[in-house]
Amino acid sequence: MSEEEIQEIIYNDLGFCGCGNPEVVLQFVHQALRLIKQRKESGWNDDSNTAIETHFRSEKDELFYWMAWYFLDRSKLIEHGTGVGGSWLTEKGEDFLQYLDTHSISEILKA
Repeated sequence: MSEEEIQEIIYNDLGFCGCGNPEVVLQFVHQALRLIKQRKESGWNDDSNTAIETHFRSEKDELFYWMAWYFLDRSKLIEHGTGVGGSWLTEKGEDFLQYLDTHSISEILKA
């Protein structure tokens, strides 16, 4: 992915504006995409489902749980069939995860 495509995802698709705490949100997105990918690779086993539930429910708030899924879905980083909680990465999500895995958050946000 190009720098321009990364910035498009961060500022347009994910809706970052540069204020607040984008590092924390991008760290959450990075870990969420990683766990969603691992779940698919593991054959959707119970451990991978538990890891996702734990990550998404870390705020102990049902509202946050569903907003996080909708946020990733709306950004077209994931897609789903009958339920958003059973999502998988899109090609765009795979590419973005690969970029996040190879660049630091501070480096990405300074671009």
